[in-house]
Amino acid sequence: MAKADDPSRDLLLEMFRRMLYLRRFEERIEELHGQGRIIGGLFPYTGQEAVAVGTCLALRPGDIVVSPHRALGHLLAHGGNLEKTVAELMGRDTGFDHGKGGPMHILDPEEGFYGITGIAGSGVPIAGGIGLALSMQKSDKVVVCFFGDGAANTGAFHEGINMAALWQVPVVYVCENNGFAISVRAEQSTRAKDLADRAWGYGMPGEVVDGNDVMAVYQAVARAVDRAHQGQGPTLIEAKTYRVKGHDITEGRHLSPDRAYRTPQEIAEWQERCPIKRMRVYLVEHELLTPDGEEQMEHAIKGSLEEAVRFAADSPKPPKESALTGLFYGENRS
Repeated sequence: MAKADDPSRDLLLEMFRRMLYLRRFEERIEELHGQGRIIGGLFPYTGQEAVAVGTCLALRPGDIVVSPHRALGHLLAHGGNLEKTVAELMGRDTGFDHGKGGPMHILDPEEGFYGITGIAGSGVPIAGGIGLALSMQKSDKVVVCFFGDGAANTGAFHEGINMAALWQVPVVYVCENNGFAISVRAEQSTRAKDLADRAWGYGMPGEVVDGNDVMAVYQAVARAVDRAHQGQGPTLIEAKTYRVKGHDITEGRHLSPDRAYRTPQEIAEWQERCPIKRMRVYLVEHELLTPDGEEQMEHAIKGSLEEAVRFAADSPKPPKESALTGLFYGENRS
């Protein structure tokens, strides 16, 4: 664990609670998907919780998040409503997008969550555009843009960060290098050891951080957010982590594709570096977390998850006549 600059006990416990919350959420929605109650693609976030939590806790009220397809952890870490999230996943009218967006197309502007983009790398120029708009409006808000190592090899990434650096927009780019672009290892797609080094070619700072250390992520993003708030432009942060489960939930249910590009031993080694496990050890060693305290957290989290599932299950599905509404800007999304 990185040493915090005099962190409060509340902050450290909140980091642990939020990571635990994301893990239990994912476990529950995987159960729902297996029961046929969630239709469509799900992209597991297990093992990467420290990136979402460390990043979002470093943001300030009103700051904005743009995410890729593996983004439900980002949404919830940024304050997304749990009941609306589950309702959207279950295709209910009470979801963020009235059950018509599903896991890959959620928008929650009230919480500053400006969407999950299903095309790798597409969020990079979108975040830059939002950042440019904020600059033109003389706003003090900052944008965080999440994307994966695969997206860092797209043209949209290079063009997007080049323009962001040129215009000095207030964007923090967070590359979640989880080791794979679907099944292609990061080292098989680029010669660069650290993707953050690419930042220097565009005249912006880049930093590599241990993506399984929530405090290290928090500190790095907090520095970048401060730079952006001071008008010093964008930063590229590469958080090195690991995608413990398959690219999508269906792969996780069939071992053969997984074995084609990694071994059970490799997965087990990374599971030992689990960010939640590491944080738990840190908190216990510093006498900040007791078994009773963790049990209370677990009970509260599981209770809220079950309430959200009941809320979604009791909610109506979107009416057929709404199938073609919400397609254009300015149109009522209902």
